[in-house]
Amino acid sequence: MTYDPQTTRLRNTSNDLPTGFAQAVALAGFGTAKTWRRLQGGRSNLVFVGQFYDRQIVFKIFRSERSNPLFPNDVTSEMSALTALESSGFAPRPLQLFHVHGRGCLAYEFIDGEPARSTSQAALKTLASVHQLTPPSAARRVLCDRTSVKQQGFFFLKGDETSRANYLRDTCPTVADVGEVPPSFLHGDPTPANTIHMENRVIFVDWQCPGAGDPIHDLSLALSPAMQLVYGNSNAEKVTASQLLAAYDCPTTTDRYTEFEPLLRWRIAAYCHWKAMRGETVYAAAGLAEFS
Repeated sequence: MTYDPQTTRLRNTSNDLPTGFAQAVALAGFGTAKTWRRLQGGRSNLVFVGQFYDRQIVFKIFRSERSNPLFPNDVTSEMSALTALESSGFAPRPLQLFHVHGRGCLAYEFIDGEPARSTSQAALKTLASVHQLTPPSAARRVLCDRTSVKQQGFFFLKGDETSRANYLRDTCPTVADVGEVPPSFLHGDPTPANTIHMENRVIFVDWQCPGAGDPIHDLSLALSPAMQLVYGNSNAEKVTASQLLAAYDCPTTTDRYTEFEPLLRWRIAAYCHWKAMRGETVYAAAGLAEFS
């Protein structure tokens, strides 16, 4: 895989590591890695782990063209989030942000833990703690009112006249607005694949779409059947939604989520259809799961 410096697109070669990337890492001050391996699972960016003597470092090469209204993909936002969370224990420690052939590359410490197979009660407890923190002042504002959620869903259906898109347009749920709340520190993508279980705690990774907003936004993604299907393990033992909400342990927030849940799940179904129409076929079944 290599970079085309004119288009900053990635092209396949016989080597999985981008051509010139190891040299760029060395020039950024990290030295020469003993070994490299690519982390699997990420659908937005390219992620590699380098072994440097006594530590492993993650290098995430951002593909900004993978950004969309529900899941922005921004290297600066992730660096800002990791910096704000550095002493919290909820995220990896950031090391450096640099660029390779026009693409942002974020380096942070490798977390040696077990990726979640499904959303867990421990993850919801940790997410509740994250939501108690003050978000960075420059964090994007995540709107989760009825109008904004509908607009996002209809964005994913715009110009699509397939029967599935028409069905989703016709079945947009009617819900009452749940009112505004002070903005919480949002992860923006708290799916199983972004949840690492350590011996006695949970760490969230992949903070490329953080924000400041209503915590029910994060809950809708953490509890989404579609996200469980795409980013979890279908054979994993599942915890019920009611058990997960109980673990979150904030009735005022979970009650608001329950009231707004039909519209939030509809938005994810619209997003899944949009992804499936762009060739990511796993999302076709995932979208149907939102109505199961």
